[in-house]
Amino acid sequence: MRFPVRARRLTAIAAVLAVTGGCGLLPGAGGDGAGQGGADGGASGGAGGEGAEAITSRPLTDHPDDSEARISLTRIDGESMLATMELEATGEEEVSIWGEAYYRLSRNEDDNHSFSGIGWIDAESNALQLPYMREDGTCLCTETERTSEQDVDPGETSTFAAVLPAPGPDVDRVSLITTMTSPFIDVPIEDGEADPASHGIPHPDEDAQAEPFPLPFGGVSAAADGSEETLTGPSSTDINLSTDVLFAVDESELTGEASAILEEAAGRIDASGATEVRIEGHADDTGTDEINDPLSEDRAESVRDELDRLIDRDVSFDTEGFGSREPLVEGDGEEARKRNRRVTVVLPTDSMTDPGSAAPGAEAGGSGAGEEESGDGGGGGTGKPATEYSVRLNEEVINDVVDYTLSPTALRRIDGGYAILTYTVTNNGDEDENPWGALKAEEDEATGMAAEGIALVDPADGRRYRTSLVYEPDEEDGEEIAKCACTNLNQVDHIDPGGDREYYAVVQLPSGADPVDIEAGIFPVMEGVAFD
Repeated sequence: MRFPVRARRLTAIAAVLAVTGGCGLLPGAGGDGAGQGGADGGASGGAGGEGAEAITSRPLTDHPDDSEARISLTRIDGESMLATMELEATGEEEVSIWGEAYYRLSRNEDDNHSFSGIGWIDAESNALQLPYMREDGTCLCTETERTSEQDVDPGETSTFAAVLPAPGPDVDRVSLITTMTSPFIDVPIEDGEADPASHGIPHPDEDAQAEPFPLPFGGVSAAADGSEETLTGPSSTDINLSTDVLFAVDESELTGEASAILEEAAGRIDASGATEVRIEGHADDTGTDEINDPLSEDRAESVRDELDRLIDRDVSFDTEGFGSREPLVEGDGEEARKRNRRVTVVLPTDSMTDPGSAAPGAEAGGSGAGEEESGDGGGGGTGKPATEYSVRLNEEVINDVVDYTLSPTALRRIDGGYAILTYTVTNNGDEDENPWGALKAEEDEATGMAAEGIALVDPADGRRYRTSLVYEPDEEDGEEIAKCACTNLNQVDHIDPGGDREYYAVVQLPSGADPVDIEAGIFPVMEGVAFD
């Protein structure tokens, strides 16, 4: 199944899952990074570098100074596990997770009384594993009938639980994202026979309608010069090649510069084992359909002919020209138009024997892999810890002058090619502010209020790895809706003057990229940042 245009656009998936029509997956955590602690790190199957501590305790995003959420995982049997969250109101005010604890799927968008907003990053399946779900959108999780049951009084503790699919027996810890907090990292999975009935939840074997509900992850990355941009998703890998490099204006004959780009694309097709390849020509919104439609078709055919020549095995090619009807990003600015002028090489997942090899740099073992350089700004260098960086933004953003300071609180790797960045934004101004305008992605691209403008750049080759996507099936038309694996700012309160909030982003990138440069919306770039 091909991605529709809306599935290519970034909406948000914030913290674990409270997604609202096109906003981030999860809200993110709060405060100054407090609440890190818990079990010792270092076991297999987890995230994080050697000796890195697990993070099993976080404050709620909207209650950073007066709450503590403690997460634990216990196996029920070989196929499922119980996640429990103890939420304590540590301050003098009541805290609530009403409207924040659930993942708003299209099938249960009216439900805000369940603890479905939790899932673990399954790197082996490249998916976010949510609680078991039923056809009606309810889950094997804590269900509350009244809003007050999601409130916690000062000094009190309430427990919420959910039944999730379990990883294999060789995995003893996983990382989780939630709709209420920043991610929990390397959470140990305790052996045992947890009893979900003690939380009023049936065992999966006792509920015939409950099924695992994984949401596939996708990655977005682009070459430093903008000549190629790759989107990996559940149904295909799309390699977008810039027609500004492939062709002269209004021409369909390949330029000399096209050779290297197409050779690299041919290598990825060959390595993936793809037997079917679809090639699409696309134009920007200038010109007329009478010009753009045949030109985009001719350009697709030129790319097909060259790839067919370069690949020394049987591959079935299909071409189509779309003119300007399927833009990669919306907008009429030059940056949007530049990205929309492209030929897309589509590798259907079900036609590949090794989909991972279709990723950029896969043949070489990942961008920057094996580098021995040292110093800031080079792959394989030492870099500086994320906590030593802080950048300030004081300028007009969406008609308001803002004054923010952005400070990374952690940059952690987790197994399977994922990284998690957490960072605080401090409001130095005199008014309540929502920093979405400063943290969103390129102008004309975002469709929701997600902190999606995070990218990790490999200094070795300049490749930009953007915030990952999570794909949710649309119950109405069966297509996939892409949401950003980042904080959903539509779910998070504005930042008070002098206050701060912690946000997060999940990014897929090769293991050899270390240190990295951090791009965060329109904030100054932070160069040579080492992983924890």
